[in-house]
This record gives sequence, structure tokens and C-alpha cells, in this order.
Amino acid sequence: FMKLSKIFYGWWIVAIAFLVNATNAGLYWNGFSVFFLPICRDLNINRFYASLPFSISRGVAAVESPILGTVVDRYGPAKVLFIAVAIAGIGYILLGRVHTYLLFMLVFILVISPAMQGGFDQPSMVAVTRWFQRRRRLALACSTAGFAAGGGVIIPLIALSVESFGWRSTAMGAGILMMGL
Repeated sequence: FMKLSKIFYGWWIVAIAFLVNATNAGLYWNGFSVFFLPICRDLNINRFYASLPFSISRGVAAVESPILGTVVDRYGPAKVLFIAVAIAGIGYILLGRVHTYLLFMLVFILVISPAMQGGFDQPSMVAVTRWFQRRRRLALACSTAGFAAGGGVIIPLIALSVESFGWRSTAMGAGILMMGL
């Protein structure tokens, strides 16, 4: 057995990127659908209004991505990821406290989406590619496998938590866990 200290440091970066991508898929890209119907019920809105922030946030991502790429190049992926995770954690905590549709829109579009859409994906991919030359394809494949793992592992846990504790408590718990990352 190899000692952990003899493992190439880049593989630790891949492991972190895997966890970041799993969290992103499990809580945001695929997993937010678990919150959808409970939010509709609690905020007394139909599915059109509940889905509108998702559509708007995709437009925000189109504008955000080139800017974020420049920020990642200038300040490095670690700093950007740290700030994005903190902002996303705060966003999920705030989400658990919203009681109006307007606040839901503002928290989702201005806090959660920018942090989760660009602040997780771009820094993790940049970090992995910076550490690898020869095995870059394998490293990127391993790190992006986190998206599938997040969908397969985190989403059922989120669904169980929403069923047991409610969507607000689950959102706040997810935010606290994210900030602990």
C-alpha cells in the first residue's frame, strides 16, 4: 500500500474537484428539483413562476461565465471556489428563510445561481488542468464523474431530508454543510 503522502498532489485536487462537482449537481443542477414542489406549495405559486428563476439564472450564467473566467485567471481557482462556496452556503441559508416569491427570486437569481453555476464548475476544472499534463484526460474524467455521483448519492439524501424535515430546514442545513466544506 502506498502512503498517502506519496500520492501526487494533483490527485488530491481531483478528489476535491470530484466533491465540488458532486455537491454542485446534488444541490443545484439536478438536486434543486427536489425543492421545486414544496416551494410551489409554501409560496403559493404555480410551476411557471417557480421555474422562472431557473430560466433567468441561465441568462445570468451566460453573462457571468466570461467574467468569472477572467477572475479565476487573475486570482486563482482556490480563492474563487472558496468565495463561491461561502456565497452559495449563505444563499441556501437565506433560501430557507424566504417567505415571499420576490425574496425567492432575489436569493435564487442573485446569490445561489451565480455562486453555483460558475463559482463551482470553472475553478475546479481550471485547478485540475493546471496540475496535469500527461494524464489530464483521466484527471478531468475523474473530477467530472462527481456530477453523476452527486446526482446518484446527494439527491436521494436531499429528498429524504425534505420529506423528514421540510425544504426550509434542508436548504438551511445544506447551506451550513457547504460552508463547512
